[in-house]
Amino acid sequence: MENFNELLKDAIACNDIHFLEMNRHKYDINHRFPDEDNDTLLLYSIGDSQSDTYSFFIENGADITLVNDLGEGVFHSIVYSGLVERMADIINQPLNAICLLNTQTKEGVTPLLLSVLLEKNDIFDFLLKMGADVNLSDNTGNSPLHPACFQGHKEMVSRLLENGANLRLKTHKGNYPLALAINGDHDEIAKYLFHRIYD
Repeated sequence: MENFNELLKDAIACNDIHFLEMNRHKYDINHRFPDEDNDTLLLYSIGDSQSDTYSFFIENGADITLVNDLGEGVFHSIVYSGLVERMADIINQPLNAICLLNTQTKEGVTPLLLSVLLEKNDIFDFLLKMGADVNLSDNTGNSPLHPACFQGHKEMVSRLLENGANLRLKTHKGNYPLALAINGDHDEIAKYLFHRIYD
């Protein structure tokens, strides 16, 4: 099976739909790769920005609700791909995929938080428009606003606040977003937050 797993990965990487169709009887549509954190075929393919095979798996009934061993779901994989148009492909599925927007990994990371950490602006904007929870924190208490402030992403900070991000959420280490902006030497963001809090 290990060799066949490699053939499946190659087919995904090379967009070889013919191989996937001809060998369809040899694998389950929700087959997992043990050496890839137990990614399903869909998670593996939709996370690969060079592969369009994820559409084949969806058309053949892949379960979009499955997560890998890290707790990463389909929207996390799309964040890794960096391709915002894939978000719409999932949202438009018959299953109400909106309920998957706030899926948290075992470390508590949501797709929105991941989009901030990886600086995927288009995906970040899409997730906000679809109603992703701006205050869901990971296991260390980081909400999307915390890394946006620390990394100096002024536009993300502004958009998060416009969408209801809580300035008074602190991490488990006791850091507020304002403190993280100051620690990251982002004076403009720090001033902006200060005025939002105290004006």
